[in-house]
Amino acid sequence: MIFVSDKSKVTFRTSIEIKVTQSELDPKLAYIQVTHVTPYLEKTELEDRQTDFEQNHDIDTFMFETPFTKDGKARGNPEEQWKRRTILKTEYSFPYVKKRIKVQSRRTTELSPIEVAIHEMHVRVQELEDVVFMEPTDAKKLQLLLQGSVCVQVNAGPLAYASVFLDPALCNMYPEDKVEELKDIFREFLKICYSALQVNGKLISQDQLEYQEVLRQNYKKLCTSLSSLFGESLWPHDETGSFKRNSMALFSAISGASQNSSTA
Repeated sequence: MIFVSDKSKVTFRTSIEIKVTQSELDPKLAYIQVTHVTPYLEKTELEDRQTDFEQNHDIDTFMFETPFTKDGKARGNPEEQWKRRTILKTEYSFPYVKKRIKVQSRRTTELSPIEVAIHEMHVRVQELEDVVFMEPTDAKKLQLLLQGSVCVQVNAGPLAYASVFLDPALCNMYPEDKVEELKDIFREFLKICYSALQVNGKLISQDQLEYQEVLRQNYKKLCTSLSSLFGESLWPHDETGSFKRNSMALFSAISGASQNSSTA
């Protein structure tokens, strides 16, 4: 029997998700497998549920993901990394009078390596947007996310995905619509990173100016690398491109700054 519990964190309990060798189990004991789940909402539902409260209240569908590769390992290189997404629907919605609700149905889907990259980049963009739009700004969280996104020597994730799936010599191995979707996400990623740089420039003290410049230079290197893969300029200081206009518009919306100002 499978339950979802809301004790401290929503948790999914089951004894059947990971294959076990029955002969190795003690028949006198009861075994429980525990994993963390998150609320799952379709795109159409997200359009109606705009706030954090709405996205975490009256929820009856949850999700957890299991990484795997075709050769049996859990983790692999970006071009090898698959994910199995398990979606659970509970008998009633949370919050409920009971802390545990029985799972009524479940279904699984598999994400291909390029779909994993799309999902991971979506998550990264969303995290950056959340902290950029937060009031007041959490400076420490902003800097951690920004550093992990633009300093490729710290976190090569975004550039690794781009090198594998968007390289002109390799991208024809993947569905064209997925390649274009990933390109669009990278454009949004660079925009939000640029806006995050500007916000950080307004928050830092005098002794962090050198740190800001390091972030800016690493961001410029990331733009240069991606521009080479895309075959188009992605550097936001290109005055003729729509990238700069869109990025500055986003920054202006969250800070009230003039579009002629720049602290990146």
